[in-house]
Amino acid sequence: ERSSSAIIPTIRHFMADEELSITIDKRYWPRMAMRSVAPVLRAVGDKHGNIVIAAQPAKGNILVKGSRERIDEVKPALLEIISEHFPDAPTPPELQGRGGVDDERQENIEEETVLAECADEPQTRVAPRSAVHRSVPYSHKPDRSSARKGKPLGHGSVSSDLLWQCLKTNSSFIRASKPTGLSRPFSAEPNNLMALHTKRFSGLANRDVLDVRPLVRGILESIELVQSAASPSKCQQPRRKTVTTGLSKRPVVGLLQIDKEINGRAYRRGLIEVAKAKYRKVQLTFRKKKRVVKSRRAVK
Repeated sequence: ERSSSAIIPTIRHFMADEELSITIDKRYWPRMAMRSVAPVLRAVGDKHGNIVIAAQPAKGNILVKGSRERIDEVKPALLEIISEHFPDAPTPPELQGRGGVDDERQENIEEETVLAECADEPQTRVAPRSAVHRSVPYSHKPDRSSARKGKPLGHGSVSSDLLWQCLKTNSSFIRASKPTGLSRPFSAEPNNLMALHTKRFSGLANRDVLDVRPLVRGILESIELVQSAASPSKCQQPRRKTVTTGLSKRPVVGLLQIDKEINGRAYRRGLIEVAKAKYRKVQLTFRKKKRVVKSRRAVK
């Protein structure tokens, strides 16, 4: 058994040891810190007099325990380990020592040098505010000439007669077919009420467009009335140029809707009978032939 006199020096030896806690933010710690960093720290501790160096990832610390002389000797080695395994982490203040003061002093010297160089450079003279205002002529109206350049003219800015003269013989929608007794060829242009190449039914040359057309979406079939937008600004936008109105497939209701949209709003009244006639024809196209199922056992 060991005597009490042998135990007392050992206790005094442990009480004389000091602790150094090096703080490193947890976000800079690698995932496998205990496997990669702990063996390296243990080897460094054994090399410098068997001091205790332990990694504590949960707390974000590296604990160094030993005498003050041994801790000062191991600081350079710890700084190398941190720079290798924690490259993004800043240098801990516990390991800076005098180096931190020297770095701060060097930064102050560099800052003073830059300020001195800036003071030696000739300063540029700034013109007074009044002189700047006098050099630029004042105008209360903004200059819109540059905004007009290259901007295409809208449909409302061009005469319908002029458009028709341009499209009369130079339209890609003209469909010349075999002689059918008609004085005008057919036209495939959109929003043409009768698909005839005439100014009256044209969907491009007229300011007020009118058309009745079928609309099929999957198994759904409907009829819609196409008219020009009331706003002049929308007439200059191809996607918003026309407005569609759904028509009922019941003749009584659908014809009343056409009468309300044309006569009630004084919109191309001369084409109301043509629009109603096309509505009836479009409605007939929706009729399906009834399938008659005959029995094979029926007597012939």
